[in-house]
Amino acid sequence: MRLLVFPNFLCYDYSLDTLPLLCGFDDVRFLIPLTTYALVSAAASLAFSVNLRGALLSGAFFLLTFVPMSNILFPVGTVVGERLLYIPSFGFLAAVCGLLPRKFKNAMLVVWALMLIRTIRRVDDWKTADHLTLVDGYANLKSAKTQFNLGVRYFSMGDFDNAMAAFERSWQSDPEERDAIAFWRAGQIEIIRGNFARARELLIGATTKYGAKLMVKEEEVFHDAAVACFHDNRRVDEAMYYMSAALTLNRDFPKALNNLGCIQWAAGDREMALNAVAEAAETAADNVIYWGNLWALSELAGYLDVTQVAKSRALEIQADFVPNSDCTWEFMPDKG
Repeated sequence: MRLLVFPNFLCYDYSLDTLPLLCGFDDVRFLIPLTTYALVSAAASLAFSVNLRGALLSGAFFLLTFVPMSNILFPVGTVVGERLLYIPSFGFLAAVCGLLPRKFKNAMLVVWALMLIRTIRRVDDWKTADHLTLVDGYANLKSAKTQFNLGVRYFSMGDFDNAMAAFERSWQSDPEERDAIAFWRAGQIEIIRGNFARARELLIGATTKYGAKLMVKEEEVFHDAAVACFHDNRRVDEAMYYMSAALTLNRDFPKALNNLGCIQWAAGDREMALNAVAEAAETAADNVIYWGNLWALSELAGYLDVTQVAKSRALEIQADFVPNSDCTWEFMPDKG
């Protein structure tokens, strides 16, 4: 209702504490929606008594465009934000305008002018996804979604300090901190910074929380947890557990296969390491890192026939390539 009457604050997301929940009738704020519903009911009753046909048309327009997106009939996976109220608002306002005496209709021109100005300003906010992310990210600090998207924007720019602050606001918007994706992105930042102990804490935490499958593949979270575990004082067993979990979720995951090989090589299991790296190289045949690892490790293990094949493939991809003397990890933050 506030979006219709006084749309000063607008945002593409109204989740969690953006619109504070009322948990009991003893909350004094309960009077606000109660009064609102009473006024809407009174306006509807008056509209039907004054102009039955007009009220029916306006009410039908409102209900047919609003109810399907309200989560009342079936779940739609989103909250009723401003973008879902544009069309229903026409039906509601048509009914209200039908009740106004003619002498007030000129005054409505002033209201229309103010609403037009607000609309033009808001349309400018929506001109690009990046611009909207920044505008609403600064305007709405209580939304997990706006803060996560703002963090991703800063992450892509390499501004890790602001990205970390936004991710922290994202998970703190939920008192139970149930969302995995902000923890996951924050953990990636700590890996890049070399703060592996903190990265391990964040990423192991992320594996126990709820993920958003449209925004992140779960195997990426487990993979990054394994990376953090291994590089935090070489916790080989922990790293093996999380990397194996990532590959259980998705075997067609060459980055994880390569890095599993690096863990196994560090653990002294050379045969398994070579098999994992070879599978990674065959899965992503144009990745010089995997062929370079197979070249270096097979040479160290004494499998010279494998070395020749891997060397040939690596040099086909990059003529001046020189492999490292040990297994090379690959950590490329998923765009998720």
